[in-house]
Amino acid sequence: MKKLLLVFLLTSFFPFLSFSQISSNGTGGGAWNNTSTWSGGVVPSSGDNVVIKVGDSVTVSTTESCKGLTVNGTDATSYGTLTIQTGSNLGTTGSTTIYGKLYITDGTFNEGDSYGDKLTINGANSLLSISGGFLYTSRYFTLSNSASFNMTGGTMNVNSKGGSSTTNIFNISLGSTFTMSSGTINILNGNLGTGVAFKFNPTTSNVTGGTIHFTNVKGYATTTLISSNTLFDINSEVGSGDTLVIQNMPGSSVGFTCHNFTITSGTALIDPKFGITVSNTLTNTQSAANLVVASDATGNGSLIVQGTTTANITVQRYVAGYTAGSGTGNGWHEIGCPVQSMDIASTTFAPGTNDDLYKWDEAAADGKNWRNYKATTFNFSAGEGYLIAHDGSITYSYTGAVNNNDVTVGSLSSGGTGNSWHLLGNPYPCVISWNDGSWTLQNVGGVAQVWDEANASYVAVNPNGIIPSTNGFFVEVSSGTGSVTIPKSARTHSALNNYKSASAASPKETLTFKITDDANSYSDENILGFKPNATEDWDMAFDAHKLMSLVKTAPQIWT
Repeated sequence: MKKLLLVFLLTSFFPFLSFSQISSNGTGGGAWNNTSTWSGGVVPSSGDNVVIKVGDSVTVSTTESCKGLTVNGTDATSYGTLTIQTGSNLGTTGSTTIYGKLYITDGTFNEGDSYGDKLTINGANSLLSISGGFLYTSRYFTLSNSASFNMTGGTMNVNSKGGSSTTNIFNISLGSTFTMSSGTINILNGNLGTGVAFKFNPTTSNVTGGTIHFTNVKGYATTTLISSNTLFDINSEVGSGDTLVIQNMPGSSVGFTCHNFTITSGTALIDPKFGITVSNTLTNTQSAANLVVASDATGNGSLIVQGTTTANITVQRYVAGYTAGSGTGNGWHEIGCPVQSMDIASTTFAPGTNDDLYKWDEAAADGKNWRNYKATTFNFSAGEGYLIAHDGSITYSYTGAVNNNDVTVGSLSSGGTGNSWHLLGNPYPCVISWNDGSWTLQNVGGVAQVWDEANASYVAVNPNGIIPSTNGFFVEVSSGTGSVTIPKSARTHSALNNYKSASAASPKETLTFKITDDANSYSDENILGFKPNATEDWDMAFDAHKLMSLVKTAPQIWT
């Protein structure tokens, strides 16, 4: 008899382990806590999966709970609606999918309780609207398939559980519409897997306010931000020893813009080949080491500040090591200083026994225009250019205050032993557009020259051509004393790597002659242009004299 009773108890218990589904009434909905709102007349409890039908509008005004939640919708006129009102609280222990509309007016929505739970706004007519209150997600938030997001207030906390995943945590996908004028979105943790913490790629974006706040509650090493569109305020507070890594969407070379950017703890790092523009204020409350514009063999990161800043910064510059050879050795790099100034002596730029660092002296009386740092020390200055070589590949670091003003380099002599050439440097942590109409060139030619390491030759940079970040470039003084004002308005983003010519920006109606030889892999180019207002003489606006290669065995061509 006891055995039969035990079997009866077990079989009676197991059915209660399954979760029931409760749907709204299909006749208009009503208050969540009203039995008439639900088919079957039962108010959902924490073990129930809830479905709000098309055409029903359900409001939460008390404290309620359920397991999973789905708000249905099919088109612009057929959808369900869930509104979480002032002072109310709705909690789920599973995932939530919104095909219709979800409004958080001034209540609280706690979505999910585990690592795998998701809040998905999915479909062309789906909407998440937050005007106040709080939204908490345990893990993932996704806006997909032409869904819409509208935030005018309140707080959204994403990824409280953390963990490792190939899925992006906060994912605003292509095709969606994202609008934000106020409020705060807190990205609480990064992603230990290959997925990123914040991926922002809406087709339509209208961000005029609000803050995206990055923290690392669980102390992950990195939090990755990927964006293709404008954001407003970004606050990086990932914690000591942790890093916010900034990237753009793959294939993008234009960077993205934010209004204010603030680093209050940890490090913010702009990855190589990616860029960010700060339209208002850049603030770094930490040291220069906590704001890094990174560099590697593929290229440099990029930072433009259009507003104000007193921030200190680290700008990296990768250089390939010198390769020796009798007359064929290469590994020379012409560089500029992307901070206001820097003392060289205590940095890795200070040359070792097998390294070199030079500055150019056009008027050198002894004819030795390259002045060796080892003989006469000097410091880096914005706007000046330098020549460097290292016995092995290395990533250098400039540290100092961000240069955020026009830079004028004056007192440029002519007729000296350097044939009126002067080596200047890009003074910004981004590329610049050479002679784009905003430069002031006083007695200086309109064509610059950039050292192209791969081909061991100098290449002409014509007006509107690109000079890479941390790169040096030669200019030629026509007569008398010259000066160059490098305008901050010439700053732009580009994935163009160091050492590359800007030949793609050559003016129309030109012929390009290129020569190579079979002794090495080097080459040289000469561009012959046809201008109706050019003369048979040297024209300062159009012509540049030949600069011979630093490598003796490189082929040379000139007209």
